[in-house]
Amino acid sequence: ELWELINFFIKEHPEIDFIIKPHPTDELIDWYGQLVRDFNQPNLKIIKREKLESFLPAIDVGILIGEGSTAGYLSILFGVPIIIVKNFLRADILITVEDWNQDNGLLVAKQEKDLNHLIMQLLNDNNFKKQTIEKEQWFLDKSLLIRDGKTRERIMKAVEDLCK
Repeated sequence: ELWELINFFIKEHPEIDFIIKPHPTDELIDWYGQLVRDFNQPNLKIIKREKLESFLPAIDVGILIGEGSTAGYLSILFGVPIIIVKNFLRADILITVEDWNQDNGLLVAKQEKDLNHLIMQLLNDNNFKKQTIEKEQWFLDKSLLIRDGKTRERIMKAVEDLCK
């Protein structure tokens, strides 16, 4: 099971801090809290109330589990490389079949070994991390409705305007 794999990985890497941030409308928030208590690992925390963007600048790697959400787009905007896990199958985060048939730059863990490998590669290989972020930002620019390569610019301007 995925959570057993994640628990094993957390135990094997006490030097890495792990944070679980459930979707704010997730009915499983209490379940995630219990999972963290059951794992009983000092390097694993759950964040329930804080907004994702408040701690994204401190994140080295994001792992999206289950359905895709705006968290993936937000992570890309903040320059956080993400790994998508959906029962080790291709995830569907607002993209078309044609996008999947191209090298879209998104890292999808299709097998257990992929997840471990991708996490460690993103943490230890700065060149791979940089290339991944560049590909993700390219994907973001081409995946939203107006496909002119300026999506990031428009979103960042809208965020800046909201903060004024």
